[in-house]
Amino acid sequence: MENQNLNQQPVEQPIPQVPIQPEQPVISPQQSKTHWPILILVLVLAVVSYTGVAYWQNMWPFVEDEVTEASPSITPKSTSNVPADWKTYINDELGFEFKYPVDWSVIESLVTGSELVYMTLGPSYSIQSGGHGIFYVETKDENNLPLHGWNTTEVSSNYKRFELFGDNIVYKLEHDRMFDDIFDQIISTFQFTKSNSKTYQNSTFQYSIKYPSDLNLYENNEDFQSAQGSYIGGATHYLGEQGFVSLIIAIPNGEYPGTTYAGAFISVAINDEIGTADECYKSSEPITAESYGIIGGVQAYKGQRGGAGGGHSRGTTFYHMFANNMCYEVALTFDSTGGGIERPIADISAILNKLEGILKSITFLGS
Repeated sequence: MENQNLNQQPVEQPIPQVPIQPEQPVISPQQSKTHWPILILVLVLAVVSYTGVAYWQNMWPFVEDEVTEASPSITPKSTSNVPADWKTYINDELGFEFKYPVDWSVIESLVTGSELVYMTLGPSYSIQSGGHGIFYVETKDENNLPLHGWNTTEVSSNYKRFELFGDNIVYKLEHDRMFDDIFDQIISTFQFTKSNSKTYQNSTFQYSIKYPSDLNLYENNEDFQSAQGSYIGGATHYLGEQGFVSLIIAIPNGEYPGTTYAGAFISVAINDEIGTADECYKSSEPITAESYGIIGGVQAYKGQRGGAGGGHSRGTTFYHMFANNMCYEVALTFDSTGGGIERPIADISAILNKLEGILKSITFLGS
C-alpha cells in the first residue's frame, strides 16, 4: 500500500486567471468634502462678476450724460452780477426793458412783415457793421403760450438764440457765442413794464375773455361806432331778433396805415331766449354753421359770411356755442376798402390770427 502511494505523482491544477482592474484613486470621505466649498466659491465669483458687468453697462450712458453736462450753462446769470453803470433800453409801446453795457449801443431798424421791433446790439465801434447780437419781437400764429422763461437754442458752436413766448408774440435774442457772458447778463435783466393783456368779465351773462391791452373795448355798438366808426357799420350777429351785441374788442383804425385795412374786431353776441343747443347751432340759418370743435370748454359751430359794396367789403367768421342755458356768438370781422385808390393789401391772416387768440381765451363762468 505504501509503495503504491510513493510512486503516485502529484497532478498540477490550472491556476484561475483573474482579470486585472485599472487602479482607482482612493479618495477618503474627508477629501471629497473639501471640493464643494471651492466649487461654490467659483460659482459665486462668476455671478458677482456678471452682475457687476451688467450693472456697469446699464450705468454707462448715465455716466456719459453727467460728463456732457459739464458744458457751459444756458441759464442766464443773476442780475446781481450786472454792473451798476449799465444803460437801460425801454420800449414803452410793447412794455419791456433790459440793460446793456455802458460802452454798447442799441440801434432800432425799420420793421417789415411780422416784426414789431427789431434792433442791433453791440459795442459802439461795431454797431454800424452789424454788432454782435440782434433783439426783435414778432407776432406768431401760436396763441396763449405761457411765459415760463427763456428757451435756449444752440444754433451752432458760435451762435445762440434765446426765445420767450407770450400771447401771439415771441421775444428773440440771437448773438455771437464770443459774448455769451454779456448776453446772459442782458437776458437776466429783461422785464415787462406793463401787462400785455387784460381780462374782461361779464357776470350777468357769465363769460370772460382775455385780450391784448393795446386793443379797444366797447360794451355796445353805439360806443364802438362813435369812437371808432366803420365804413360798413357796427358789429352784426346771426342770433335772430332776440339777440344783441354784448361786447366789441377792436383793433385801432390807424394800425395799418396806407393799406386796404378799414377795421377789424371780435364781438360777442347773446340770445338768452334760445333754450337748447340745437336751436343755438341752427339760429344762423339760412347760413349753415358746421361743427367746429371745442371753444371755452363747449362745442362750437362755425359759419362764414361776406359782403361788398361801394368799394368796401366785410368778411365775418362766427362761432355759436351753447352754455349757461344761453346761445353765444363770437364773431371775427375784417373790413377792407379800396375807395377807388390803389393800396397795398393788408395782411388779413396776421390780423385774424390776433383775433383768433382772443377767441380761444373765452371762458364760460357757469359751465
